[in-house]
Amino acid sequence: MKARAALTPVEETEQNTRATNVGGAHSGTASNREKKQSLFAAGAIFMLGTLLLLAGQGIAAKNSKIADSVPPWSSDGKTKTVRTDRVKLEVPTEKLKLFGTTRAAKRSKLGFTIPGKLKTRNFNVGDKVKVGQILALLDSRAPRNARQAAKAQLSQVESQWQQAKRDKKRASSLVKAKATAGRRLEQAKTATDSFAAARRAAKSQLSEANRVLSETVLRAPYDATVAAVLFEPGEIVAAGHPIFLLSSEERLEVVVGVPENFIADLKKGTAVLVDLPLAQEENIRATVKSVGRAAPAAGYLFPAILTMQHRAGVVAGMSAEVVFHRRRPQTLTVPIGAVFDPTGNAPALFRLRGGKAERIAITTGKLYGERVSIKGPLAAGDRIITGGLASLISGDSVESVQ
Repeated sequence: MKARAALTPVEETEQNTRATNVGGAHSGTASNREKKQSLFAAGAIFMLGTLLLLAGQGIAAKNSKIADSVPPWSSDGKTKTVRTDRVKLEVPTEKLKLFGTTRAAKRSKLGFTIPGKLKTRNFNVGDKVKVGQILALLDSRAPRNARQAAKAQLSQVESQWQQAKRDKKRASSLVKAKATAGRRLEQAKTATDSFAAARRAAKSQLSEANRVLSETVLRAPYDATVAAVLFEPGEIVAAGHPIFLLSSEERLEVVVGVPENFIADLKKGTAVLVDLPLAQEENIRATVKSVGRAAPAAGYLFPAILTMQHRAGVVAGMSAEVVFHRRRPQTLTVPIGAVFDPTGNAPALFRLRGGKAERIAITTGKLYGERVSIKGPLAAGDRIITGGLASLISGDSVESVQ
């Protein structure tokens, strides 16, 4: 007898439905609704099964690819395959990036040496000035009056001195002619000397009055840019108080703060590189000009000043990134991936010797890129295990792949 072909869920449902209709099962509206629900359920089951089948095939393929990419850490259950590297004896270089600010190598706080009322201020922030230009003026009425008084005093003393010299000359002639006593000549000499001293004092007073009058004028000592203005016309200015801050554009320098663990290795003349991110300038050569040997307070950075090559468009006040490099003492280093429990109480690694994994306790030091300095019973050139550490124990037989 010929075998009957298997029916799909949908065909089976339709056949059952026809059989039910022939047998005189349910009729009417309720029967039609049940038919539709049965057909919908069967179709949903069929589609769900198809999706699950396709998903299973995709996952299997993906797992197959992953399995192909994973190294065979255990090749035969006895000898394990591992990756290895060498212990190196190096003189590592430590890199430190610091942040600072550019400033003018030549800068000044300018003010008057005498107190007074600010009469005129000729420049504002950002203005460029030339050497000798008048920046500001004080009210000069009082100094001018003082100079006039000093000139009058000098004129008066000058007249008295000249008269005393004439009296001395006459007294000398009378003494020679024996027409008067010698005491009169002595008195004339004393008067002449006194007025001569008074004349010198009056000259000094006039010179000082002229100096004070000149101090009412503030001039630019060199070509520069006005960085700040601290007083407005009409204000009373104390002697020595800055009126202007000037910044020369001839040469720039960088001021940075250096941490205390780096200060001993930073010396005058050390070459560094400077980056100016906002100016889009990189690798500007600079040299350490000076290093402060005292911090402002505990926990503060030590100030260092760097002289920098001139670059067009670079001005004072820009943010700077300074990169220092220092050579550290010679030390053994290994890849950081070879060390397990590197920050714990018992860091260690595996050394490959005679086809066996040998656990070695070490002490870790500074990190230099992808390698770390270590101390332990190891020597430069020793082969250490860097991959396949998960199930490895000391004494396991291993073979290395590069």
